[in-house]
Amino acid sequence: GLTEEQLKSKTLHSEEYSLAPSVASRLTNAKRNGQRIIAIGTTSLRVLETVYEKESQIFHPEEGKTDIFLSPGDHI
Repeated sequence: GLTEEQLKSKTLHSEEYSLAPSVASRLTNAKRNGQRIIAIGTTSLRVLETVYEKESQIFHPEEGKTDIFLSPGDHI
């Protein structure tokens, strides 16, 4: 679980991810068509938040690390 210090500083360990082009395309199409995208697990949610570009409504296929900290109520 999260420590009190992590909650106060809003920092969390980084996690590696890889989002394939085919998956990014399916996610982008779903979002543009008004479908809900439900992440199962915190790692999945962190990845979706990292690779999503709100202005263009595109999920970018990429590999990298995410260290974003999400709070209750955060969503794309």
